[in-house]
Amino acid sequence: MLPRAGVVVDALVASFFARDFGAEPASSSHMICACCSEGRVDWDESGTPTHGGSQTVWLAAPEAEARQLLDSWAEGGERSWSGLELSA
Repeated sequence: MLPRAGVVVDALVASFFARDFGAEPASSSHMICACCSEGRVDWDESGTPTHGGSQTVWLAAPEAEARQLLDSWAEGGERSWSGLELSA
């Protein structure tokens, strides 16, 4: 049995956080109106499903370390990564 998608992505994010880097699935971003952005927004993440399959994850880490963490994460099961893009 394969792990739930959320568990797989959470493991990737945790591996980056453990090294004081950042990682955030694109699916975790939520649009809110200007009125809400200026006040308090209550959000219950437990009710938000994690998307399965291929997804984009924004990473904040030096390239060599990002590749190393991604490779280590991919070795942990039936998962892979591709398309690392760098921005200045």
